[in-house]
Amino acid sequence: MKKRIPINYNKIWVLLSILCLLLIVASAGAAELPARPDVAAPVGETLAAGELVEMVTADSMMELTATTISGNTFLDGADRLSALQNDDGGWDWPLDDGIPSNASPLNTIGPIAQGLAIAYLHTGDEAHLTALENAGALLLTKTNNFSPSDGYLAAQLDAIFGGTTYVDHVLANYYDPLAAGTYDKNGAGTLYDTASYVSLIDTSRANSGIPNLAAWDIAIGLVGAASVGADTTAWINGVEKEINELDGSDSYDVIGLAGAVYGLAFVGEDFDPTAGEHTAAGSLADLAAILASYQIDGGGFAWNSAYVIPDDSNETIQETAYAVLALNEVSPVLYKDAISGAVNYIGTVQLATGGWENYGGSGENNEITGEALWATGAALSVIPEIADPVVCDEATVDISINNVTDLYGYEFKVIYDEDLVSASGKFKYTWFDHGRTPSSDWDANCMDGVCKFALTRVSPDEPVNESGIVASITFTSVHSPNPDSFAVAVEDILLTDRDGFPITPVTPGSVNVDVCGTATVSGLISLQGRLQPNGDNLSVVMNGPYGSYTADPVNQSTGAYTISGVQYLVNGTTGTDYQIIADHYLYLKNALDPLNVVGDIAGLNTKLLGGDANNNGAVGIADLTCIGTDFGTTNTNACDPDPLIEDNKNSTDINADAVVNIQDLAIAGGNFDLHELLGW
Repeated sequence: MKKRIPINYNKIWVLLSILCLLLIVASAGAAELPARPDVAAPVGETLAAGELVEMVTADSMMELTATTISGNTFLDGADRLSALQNDDGGWDWPLDDGIPSNASPLNTIGPIAQGLAIAYLHTGDEAHLTALENAGALLLTKTNNFSPSDGYLAAQLDAIFGGTTYVDHVLANYYDPLAAGTYDKNGAGTLYDTASYVSLIDTSRANSGIPNLAAWDIAIGLVGAASVGADTTAWINGVEKEINELDGSDSYDVIGLAGAVYGLAFVGEDFDPTAGEHTAAGSLADLAAILASYQIDGGGFAWNSAYVIPDDSNETIQETAYAVLALNEVSPVLYKDAISGAVNYIGTVQLATGGWENYGGSGENNEITGEALWATGAALSVIPEIADPVVCDEATVDISINNVTDLYGYEFKVIYDEDLVSASGKFKYTWFDHGRTPSSDWDANCMDGVCKFALTRVSPDEPVNESGIVASITFTSVHSPNPDSFAVAVEDILLTDRDGFPITPVTPGSVNVDVCGTATVSGLISLQGRLQPNGDNLSVVMNGPYGSYTADPVNQSTGAYTISGVQYLVNGTTGTDYQIIADHYLYLKNALDPLNVVGDIAGLNTKLLGGDANNNGAVGIADLTCIGTDFGTTNTNACDPDPLIEDNKNSTDINADAVVNIQDLAIAGGNFDLHELLGW
């Protein structure tokens, strides 16, 4: 007979109750999570106060979650945009309505075509170039229905096709009328100047319940205006106003900050917020650091600053893309790791179609594809890096290639100032190895202010898809008498894939290096109680940030000293601070701290006070006692602990006249209770 197991119904009831409670709590927590906002589209042609363009069509939403990590990011992405381009040269938003003859939204061609343009710089594909021509043709049809993103697209198209056709068009029909206060937006009869147009963007986003997005809109407008050479004053003012109003408890705060940092960095404008949640930031650099803190585990950026939570799927492509653009504009060196991690994240979530969705399950979006390509391409850089940008003796600059795909060969020149430094270059084989140089002239050769590097991989080597240092240059100061600086610039860059097609870095870099000058410091040292120093151990030493220097020799009879080769820099009107110390046994050391060196210094004289018979750095009762012991004699060793040691400098004959008398005692008595270091 089977044994019956008793059932404790009370325990089961308690467990079920706890389980139900947990489910209720979990459901309540999930309900409190805010819904992610839609993809941010640039303000556009139908924008009026309180309006927001909606271009989502029911047929266009597609759930595409398959990703591809292998393959060519730029080729696949550009192929996808080219295939989805409408007959008029634009694109549907978010993806494809299936009718290419339908009119395209005009406010999104900027970021989409910009991404295609950046991809083309890496593919060189004729089909992609044709698609860009078609997008440019659509841009040229605009008259009074522009979007702030049109400026940077116009500049990019001119850079690719040559000439000034596109920039001239947007200047004549958009920026010039704004500057004159005659921009008739959409032909509605209301005339805008730049300030009122920027204000309209602010009002429209606020009335639509998404005020944070205005920071992004206006910042992109700032980039557009600067790209075509238009006046940026009102755009800068608008961006700064929006930074002061960013609110992390609302949506679009991360993209708002990313756009703002990108815009201000693009025009070199610093900013200290005076209100809002970023008041503690004191500069654009501080704002960039705050933006960098929104990165999740070194990969993608969070859609909201409150959701920087690892392993919680809070990354979004749009925020990540504009964060990359911003941090890369602020400092591609400082934020190299953050940028590389973000670009890697973008690559790993590329869809099998070649496009991108903003986050998993949100559906592929042409604008997101363009922005992903734009950020990925903009992050490809060839930049110099230096730990300490000061060359007094020597310093090493590393050249790195960052965020490159399908690299098989490279060449570039590094420019330096041969009047300030000499240079010695060498290849670094940490990740781009097994190479072959074309000639000795390009074999890390440095001459006449130019270092030349060229290297290609050799079959069976495969292309590389990484970031890393490929070269280093050691600069040695030629010890020019005057301090100066120069830019270590990377120029004539050519990166290539295995088929010989160019891979174009968008941000070739440079770094400023300060080179020390050399100064001479001279003067006279006198000893109290001696008509001439008549010393045998006078010394003068200088200590500072760029080394220690000793006067060699000091004239022991006259006290004249010279210190040569003191290295210094000048920052504005301020030079380099050193400490200078003069010393002789039986006398207290004098010091000048700081001694500000801005060039040669002559006549730096000082007088040492005596009486330190036991050389302990102070004149006290012990010194007076020693002198009293030898008083009236030619004995001088009362303070000498071991007279048999000849190099011991203790002596009661302070003035070195071979007799201990009232003169020696007066010197010590007059300086009683003084301690070194005394003033110069």
